[in-house]
Amino acid sequence: MDEVVIAELAPERTGVLECATWTALNWESRRFTLDQVRTSPDFVRYTRLVPERGDLGVVAECADTLVGVATLLFLPEEDAGYGWVDPDVPELTLAVMRGPRHQGWG
Repeated sequence: MDEVVIAELAPERTGVLECATWTALNWESRRFTLDQVRTSPDFVRYTRLVPERGDLGVVAECADTLVGVATLLFLPEEDAGYGWVDPDVPELTLAVMRGPRHQGWG
């Protein structure tokens, strides 16, 4: 594999966030569609970084190929997600694309 570059994920890269969310939801088998990720309130919260509330993300890419994405989202109580504990505790999502799996990226 060529050199993998890890960089801060810009909030406007919604396509990367959608792909990462879809991959994380379907890590074992394909249960959800990309359209469901884009439209379901249960999933769409994970496709947006809001830096003003402290959210951040990193993306790993090799050439033009997405390797993986990690995000920390500080979701408010009124938009609590699956792993919500407290507004001061971020939810972590880690998605490694299918191709680069089993190579130590996770």
